[in-house]
Amino acid sequence: MTHNEALLQLDAVVQLSVASAALTEPPPTPADGERHIVAAGATGDFTGKDGQIALWQDGIWRFLLPREGWLCWVADSGRFFVRSGGGWEPLSAATEEVVSTSRLGINAAADPGNRLIVCSDTVLFNHEGNDHRLKINKQAPGDTASLLLQTNHSGRAEIGLTGNDALTIKVSANGADWTSALQIDRGTGHVGLGTAPTEALEVAGSILATNNMRARSFYSGDVLIPDNSAATIPTPSTSGIVIITNQPDSAYPQSARSGMALFDTGLTPEITRIFGGATFYTMNADVTGTTGTAPGVTLGRIEGALKLENRHGGAMTFRYTFIG
Repeated sequence: MTHNEALLQLDAVVQLSVASAALTEPPPTPADGERHIVAAGATGDFTGKDGQIALWQDGIWRFLLPREGWLCWVADSGRFFVRSGGGWEPLSAATEEVVSTSRLGINAAADPGNRLIVCSDTVLFNHEGNDHRLKINKQAPGDTASLLLQTNHSGRAEIGLTGNDALTIKVSANGADWTSALQIDRGTGHVGLGTAPTEALEVAGSILATNNMRARSFYSGDVLIPDNSAATIPTPSTSGIVIITNQPDSAYPQSARSGMALFDTGLTPEITRIFGGATFYTMNADVTGTTGTAPGVTLGRIEGALKLENRHGGAMTFRYTFIG
């Protein structure tokens, strides 16, 4: 090989790029200096040159035998390819199992405290086939594995295992003082609102239900009844105790129109007054709106429900609370 020929070949492979890696036979009118990676199954002047670099130079094809680790830019695919294992493959595929870096910033500069930083409006972690699971691992129960939500880099909410193995949701107004809003015990599944739970549901403080609140043995709600009208109140069970409280405003329940009764709304409905105000009555029958005493509030019964009648001269709101 002459010195000039060696320089020409060196020029061909330094900062190596080729037009394509898909041709199995030479192009009809190559330009001087044009290069290709010969595809498998080559024919014509490319016969037997699979994987080699074909260089059109001085009117002939010259072939360069690539070595392991060579990088080549393939123009028609817009990707880097690497010589690996006797063949050419996209750089990402060849290195996906071995790439390692101590920091990575995507549209940002990573730092020692945040070794992975992504600045983007959205981030997608997609499945590959079916399921997808995001794992956040910690060393020991006393450590933390959590999702921290911030405003201007100051914490406002945290969800995860924070200093123990109970699932906890915490909130903060300033990023320094934190309040535990909810905890779920890892062993029992018990839920605590503002406290670590010892029962299936434990609440620190009082409960306010602005609408209906219902459990197996407790059910509460409000009903607005016009004057000389009756409303049906479904019962949570066929028997129990009901408390009726007149709520003309939010400040004070009117005891004269409030009371308590024992009920059965099964196949043989029955209702019994336990106590009540001066104008609170019960009737062991249905009430329709003008059935009971006026002025007064009358609680009747039908199969499967109670009926509450208002005959006090104006529309009124009543709160009903079931026990049992």
